[in-house]
Amino acid sequence: MNDDKIKPYTKNSLIFSSFYLVQGLHHGIWGITLAFYLIVNIRRLDEALLFMITALTVLPWSLKFFIGMINDKYQISEKFGRRFPFICIFGTFCGIWWIIMGFYLPLDVSLLYIFLMLYGVLINIGLAVADTAIDGLILDVTPKEKLGRMQGWTIGMYMLGQMAGGYLFGISFIILSLPIPWLFMMEGILMIIVCFTPYFIEEELISSKKIYVWKKVKNIFSKKENWKVFTFSIIDRIDGIIIGTFYGLLVWMTLGLIKLEGTTVTYLLSDEGLELYLISFFFSVLAVIGILSATLIGGKLADKNRRLAVYIGHLVYIPWLFFSIFLIGLVGGIIGYITFAFSNYIITVANQTIRGDMSNRYPEMRATYYAITISATNFGMMIGAFIGGLIFILLALYGADFTSIYFVVAIFCVGVQLLSFWVFMTIDPAEYEFERHLKT
Repeated sequence: MNDDKIKPYTKNSLIFSSFYLVQGLHHGIWGITLAFYLIVNIRRLDEALLFMITALTVLPWSLKFFIGMINDKYQISEKFGRRFPFICIFGTFCGIWWIIMGFYLPLDVSLLYIFLMLYGVLINIGLAVADTAIDGLILDVTPKEKLGRMQGWTIGMYMLGQMAGGYLFGISFIILSLPIPWLFMMEGILMIIVCFTPYFIEEELISSKKIYVWKKVKNIFSKKENWKVFTFSIIDRIDGIIIGTFYGLLVWMTLGLIKLEGTTVTYLLSDEGLELYLISFFFSVLAVIGILSATLIGGKLADKNRRLAVYIGHLVYIPWLFFSIFLIGLVGGIIGYITFAFSNYIITVANQTIRGDMSNRYPEMRATYYAITISATNFGMMIGAFIGGLIFILLALYGADFTSIYFVVAIFCVGVQLLSFWVFMTIDPAEYEFERHLKT
């Protein structure tokens, strides 16, 4: 690649990585630090209400398909392009609500859940729109031979941010006795800053008058090859949440940190506050080590040979599923966590790159196509969470111990991955692979 292309790619990768790092902070702070803050301050949480609030706050993410259509269709400014105005306006909207939550989050239980729902919905509306637009921008400006590395960098930075936001900053604020709401305000300020940085990326300008959105969407859904991609995307993500959750419980149980009776988990810790936080942080660090290694190696692999990257990921991941039942205790858990994260995210990076390549077949509708595939993966995760819970409940009712339950779950996940791999193999490699590999 010549210097004229390398310089924009380097600048763009820094901008995109910064955005995903802050987005990771968002999810880490909301999912972990906020929950810990509430537990410490109000001492009791209504899990059913929190579950309903979480379901409402993720609702904007289920609308990414429609957000992508709007972003592809409408160019707010001829000067600034299709993507930047959406990123800037809605990212700022998200950041403002984080700052407001830092100033005021009532700890009166009668008001707390109402405000959590309000803040959560508004924050996620802004971030979902900005995220969809930046996905489209990445696909617009990233060369095919660099797309794998770009996907790897963004996924890696997202996971690093999630860990930092959920644990590192949370622990630091607690140890230093700093008010946690300051962390909410910091996230808001960082979000506003990173959503202005895409101004420095030169966008391709496409006249919105020439884009017939519904006609093109019908064309996307009429292609058999696209349905293979959507099906593959759904199946591919079914197992991730299941095996990740169950393996974590298996390791924690063998370390004597928890006790499992049926489907009830009891934490066997002397202090349910900071001690639990630190142990969770330790295991998250292990996972992030595996993820960051996978995103770097997986991105380079995918930029050399898309299909080979998928093969290698499965060659590590499927054997891990078989043998993970033996990776218990401290040493086994360390190896298991890192290997799981590494193999799972090698596949994730390769698959995301392939979906991005498939999106490039629709240059005016990249954000829409990519949003459809992301919606498919989210749907797969939802199915996986439901199936995992169902297996757990049914086997526990019949008196199975957790090791037996884990073995059944692992075998189920092997089947899911083999099915996903088979569907992937039916997709014509000419749709995503480099031309130099097609003959072989």
